[in-house]
Amino acid sequence: MALSSMLLLLVALCSRLAAAQSTPAYDVIVIGAGVAGLKAASDLRQANLRVLVLEARSRPYGRIDTQQPAGWPVSIELGAQWFHGSSNPVLAYARTLRNPSVTITSTGSGDDEATFNPATGEEVSAADDTRWEDWFTEFEDSILPDLQEADEANSRSVADAVNDFMTVKRINDPLQRRGFLSRIETNYVQEYAASANRLSLPYFNADSEMAGGDSVPSNYSSVFSRMVNAIQQSPSSLRLGMVVSSVTPLRATAGGAVVGVQVAATNTRTQRSETITGRFLLSTLPLGVLKASYRSIFAAGIDAGAAARQKAIAALGMGLLNKVIMQFPTAFWTSKDLAGSNQWIGSLPLEDPAAVQWNEFFSLKQATGQNVLVAFQAGDAAATVEKLGDKETVDSAMVALRQMFGNPSLPNPTRYVITRWAQDPYALGSYSFVAVGATDGMRNTLCRTAGRLYFAVTNDCSVRGYATSAA
Repeated sequence: MALSSMLLLLVALCSRLAAAQSTPAYDVIVIGAGVAGLKAASDLRQANLRVLVLEARSRPYGRIDTQQPAGWPVSIELGAQWFHGSSNPVLAYARTLRNPSVTITSTGSGDDEATFNPATGEEVSAADDTRWEDWFTEFEDSILPDLQEADEANSRSVADAVNDFMTVKRINDPLQRRGFLSRIETNYVQEYAASANRLSLPYFNADSEMAGGDSVPSNYSSVFSRMVNAIQQSPSSLRLGMVVSSVTPLRATAGGAVVGVQVAATNTRTQRSETITGRFLLSTLPLGVLKASYRSIFAAGIDAGAAARQKAIAALGMGLLNKVIMQFPTAFWTSKDLAGSNQWIGSLPLEDPAAVQWNEFFSLKQATGQNVLVAFQAGDAAATVEKLGDKETVDSAMVALRQMFGNPSLPNPTRYVITRWAQDPYALGSYSFVAVGATDGMRNTLCRTAGRLYFAVTNDCSVRGYATSAA
């Protein structure tokens, strides 16, 4: 949720508090200690409100997950990786902290990507690379009418438009088709964490993008540690390992007026259920969790906008973007002159559509000084790979790298970490997208206030893209 939007939330909540007639334990209960929940709680606490943040995980930060497993020389990001755009307010906030544990490295943009053909083990020619970029620019221009005239649900997908474009342009040569499709993979599938046949053509890129290049922090979680420390001071609190099971109305008397909310949550440490009361509730549960549990968590009658909200929850898509983070004995990829701005390394799609596809890699050599390479999987391919075991997953990524670099002797990684965000019960995916049949307006519906309930579904409410590439 945008930082400025939290101020609006604060004003709204403060005005409502004056009219409340009972004394629940807290003024506001916030479900979720991701960026949205932490920022909301921080703003509300500064207004001297009693705020309780309930987080199901044993750690804060939600889908920002910085870890340094045993043996790793640097911390690694299992979730969000980038600050997108030089004008990103989260980047500006990070720079004001002057935290010695956080360094920020510019990574440019995906336009700096070096693309390889796994059939030849060589980088694609400059002529082909330029041709595919020109086609992609032409394709984006061709779909502008669909984007500008969008006003209702539409069954057209991005894949439909891609196929139409290749037909009109007579892109029949297998290499040229794969080259153009690699641009769709990089710019759409990886960006929105959804396959092209699931992305709504009129609405898929309704996001507000930040201007300027991207950058990576050395320790993403530390950017928000000051917020966590502040929230844990009176009159507010942050409780970890608290899994919310239901939200029901709190009444002054039996059958009387509603004066707040009751939240039932299970303490995962004690396995005991607790009931906590508050005047208002802010839910930052991600869309994946709402899809699975909205009906069971939010009692009938507590959400005045339930019908429209449930429709939006069902129609919008929860994307999937996973990583395999690998450390190697040497940075073999720098032999292809990638040590400069080309930190992104791409592969043309394999000719066999049934094969496991690995199309995007990112070098952390420049940012960390270590021989670390991150492989990405998005959309349907990510869902397929999540079903593989660790060895199968790493082996398939290494097959792709050996084909890309034309070297069957490339070493296996010395260590690796694999993410599986669809299997995380407190995320059930990476981040949302506008699916075929949905409208962008459904995101506003999803975040609409109803009585004492406020919703901040990250990357659906207000300006999107502050801290993304979760997974």
